[in-house]
Amino acid sequence: MKKTLKQGSLFCAIVLVVLAGFLMAGCDNLPFMGTAPGGDGFVAVTDITGIHSDVAIGSYTLKGTVSPSSATNKNIAWSVYNAGETKAAIDGGNVLITKEIGTVMVKATVANGKAPGTDYTKTFIIDVIPRIVEVNRINGIPSTLTVGSHTLSGTVSPSNASRKDISWEITDRGTTGAVIRGNLLDTLSAGTLSLEATIYDGKEADDYTQNFTIAITAPNTFTAVTNITNLPVNGPVGNMTLTGTVVPTGATHQLIIWTVESQGATAAGIPSGSNTLRTTGEGTVKVRATIKNGDGTLAAPKDYTQVFDINIGNTSVAVTDITPSFDLEQNVDSADNSAFPLIIQLGGTVKPDNVNKTIVWKLEDDGNPAVTLSGAILIIIKRVKLPLTVKVKATITNGLAEGIPYTQVFSIVIKYLPVLDITIKRSDVSADTFKFSVDNDLTGTKSYRVFDNAGAPIKEINASSGSATEISLTKLESGLNSNERQFLSVQAFDASGKKTSSKTEFKAMLKYANSSDFAQDWYDFLRKGLQYIKEKDADTYDSYSDLDGRISKDYCSTPGNKGELEQATAAVIACYQAFNEWDNEDMEMYEAIDTTLFRLWFNKSIAVKDVDAIMSDYDIE
Repeated sequence: MKKTLKQGSLFCAIVLVVLAGFLMAGCDNLPFMGTAPGGDGFVAVTDITGIHSDVAIGSYTLKGTVSPSSATNKNIAWSVYNAGETKAAIDGGNVLITKEIGTVMVKATVANGKAPGTDYTKTFIIDVIPRIVEVNRINGIPSTLTVGSHTLSGTVSPSNASRKDISWEITDRGTTGAVIRGNLLDTLSAGTLSLEATIYDGKEADDYTQNFTIAITAPNTFTAVTNITNLPVNGPVGNMTLTGTVVPTGATHQLIIWTVESQGATAAGIPSGSNTLRTTGEGTVKVRATIKNGDGTLAAPKDYTQVFDINIGNTSVAVTDITPSFDLEQNVDSADNSAFPLIIQLGGTVKPDNVNKTIVWKLEDDGNPAVTLSGAILIIIKRVKLPLTVKVKATITNGLAEGIPYTQVFSIVIKYLPVLDITIKRSDVSADTFKFSVDNDLTGTKSYRVFDNAGAPIKEINASSGSATEISLTKLESGLNSNERQFLSVQAFDASGKKTSSKTEFKAMLKYANSSDFAQDWYDFLRKGLQYIKEKDADTYDSYSDLDGRISKDYCSTPGNKGELEQATAAVIACYQAFNEWDNEDMEMYEAIDTTLFRLWFNKSIAVKDVDAIMSDYDIE
C-alpha cells in the first residue's frame, strides 16, 4: 500500500512538473491563456481614431474611438496641447471650444492605456475653420439599376458643403442579394433594396443621413470576368489591404470577395465582408478572390474564382524611397502674426508597397531651441530669423534587411514669401478710381486679391502673364474716399489658392476732390515740418524761417507759390529722413508727415514712387 502511494505521488509530481514546464514555456500558445503587455488578460490600446482634421469654429465633440475595441482601458481624457491662435479650451471633458480661426493641437490620454502605470497618448492637429456649410441633399443616385456592379456617385448639395464623404449602408437588401463595399454596389437578383447614405458631421451638430430605394431589374446582357490582375505578391506581417483589377473593365459583376484558402505559417485571416488581410507571422498565404456570378452566361451565371499566393514578411524586399507628403519648402507670410507656431505634419509614401511602412522621425540637429519634434509633428515654436533650414531623418526599422534600417534625410527650408513690388502713377489716380500695378513675376501666380484695412477681400483679378498686372479700384469696390488715406494690402495666389507672396501693405489715396482740402493739408504739413527742421537742423531752418512766418492756407492754395512750397516740402522730407528713427518719440510726427506726403504724391505734376525719387527730383542728397 505504501509502495503504491509512493508511486502515485511520484507520478503526480512528474505530471505537475511537466505541466508547469509546459505552461512556462508555451502558455502563449494555449487558446485559453491570453496575455498582453502589462500582465495576464491586459489588452493595450494601439490607436485612437475618429477625430476630424478640420472642424467649424465653436464647439466640437471629440468622439474618439479606441482600438482595439477589447482594450482593457478605453476612457479618453482630452486636453489642449497647443491652442495656437484659436483660444481653444476643453469643456465638459470632451467638448472642444474654439473662438478664433487657426490650428489647435489636442492630446488624447488613456490612463494605463499601454500598460499598468503607462499611459497611451496621441496628439491630433485640427484646423479650425469658419462655420461649416451644412449638407442639405445628396443627388445623382438612380432609382433603377440592373443586376450587377454599379458605382454610387452621389453629388452632395450644396456644392460648397464642408463635408462631402458619403458612407453607404444597406438597410434592406430584399431579394437582390446586394453587397456594398465603399461605394461599389453589387446585386445578384432582381428586387428592391434600401440604402442609407451618411455624411458624418454633415450638419452643424449631427450627421447628415438620407435614405434611398433602388429597384433592381434583370439585365439584358452579360459580360463575364476573364481575369483579376494587379494582385499583391508580397506584404508585411500585420494588416494589408487587398486590391485587384477586374478584367474586362465592363464586366457585369466586379465586387471581389476575399477569403483565406491556406494560412501557411502566417495565421492569416480576413474578416467577413472585408478586404483587409491580417497576419501574425511570416510565410506564404493562399488567398481566394471570388466574384459572385462573375462567370458563365446570362442564363447560367456562376462564380469566378482565382487563387494566388502572398509572401508575408519577405525581408529580402528592401525600402527604396520615401516620398515626403509635406512641402520641403515652407513659405511664411511675413505679415501674418499668427504664422507661428508653425506646425508641419511629417509623413511620406514608402516604396515599394510590400515593405514595412512605419516611419520614425528624428531631428538631425536639435540645437535650435525654437524647433521641436513630437512624433511626426514638427513645430517651429516662435518667430525666428528666416530663412531657416531644418533637417529631419526618417528611419524604417529593418528597411534594408533584418537588423538594417533604411534612413533618409529631408531638408525643410522655411522662408518668407516675397514682398510684392507695387507701382503707383499719378496719371492712374482720380477722384473716383485708383489704379496700381504689381511688377513681380512670381512663378505659379494666377491671381491677386486686394484686402481692406480690416483684412476683408474687396477684389480679385487674374494675374497677367509675363507683364505687370494692373488692378483698378473704385469707391464702390474698395470703400475709398477722397482726402482719406487707406491702408490696403494685396497678396498673390496660385491656382489652388496657395499663397505665392506675403500680404503687402500699401497706402492708397484718391485724388483730392477740391483744392481747399489739399491746401489745408499742405499747410498743416509744412507748419509741422518746418518746426521739425527748426528743432533738428537750425542752419537749414534759416533758409525757410521767412516762409515759416508768412505761410497760411491761402498761401498754399495760390498757384504762384507752388515752386517755393515744393522746395520746402522736399526739405522737410529730407530732414525727417535724415534724423528719424522708426521707434523713437518722433513716430507721431512721422505719421503726420507720412499721411500728407502720400496725398502730395498724387497731386504732383510728376509721377513718383518713393521718398528717394522725390529727393532726387529736387537734387537733395
